[in-house]
Amino acid sequence: MIYFDTAYMLKCYVSEPGSQEVRDTWKNEPATACCEFGKMEFVAALHRVHREGRVTSEELHILLRRWHKDQELGLWNWLPLHAMIIEEVLRMFETLPREVYLRAGDAIHLACARENGFTAIYTNDRHLKSAANHWGLTAGDVLV
Repeated sequence: MIYFDTAYMLKCYVSEPGSQEVRDTWKNEPATACCEFGKMEFVAALHRVHREGRVTSEELHILLRRWHKDQELGLWNWLPLHAMIIEEVLRMFETLPREVYLRAGDAIHLACARENGFTAIYTNDRHLKSAANHWGLTAGDVLV
């Protein structure tokens, strides 16, 4: 099983640079996981794509239906966002070097991946990739 952050998940549904490579990786894996937090991020990201005019209202609803169907088919394995992960994020920010830029949402993905035994997280987010090693993870990116 591999872990996708929300940026990679979005590429599975929205055509943009790198989408095909990410989709190929997704389809060649037996299972893909993401933190439950990713559900909110994903829907917000789809809304952003719609707001930017990259998809119509009809296309947005088609994408959401496909995403829900894929969940029903078990293509996404949602890892719970529980208090231990939140505490891990708090601890990590207390000791994270000053020069490391990391958003709270990305820290949630890193903590969730680590707490669930992953050694790598797939993302093309440069900040998340540069912070991964501080969490004992490697960052996989099929787009480099």
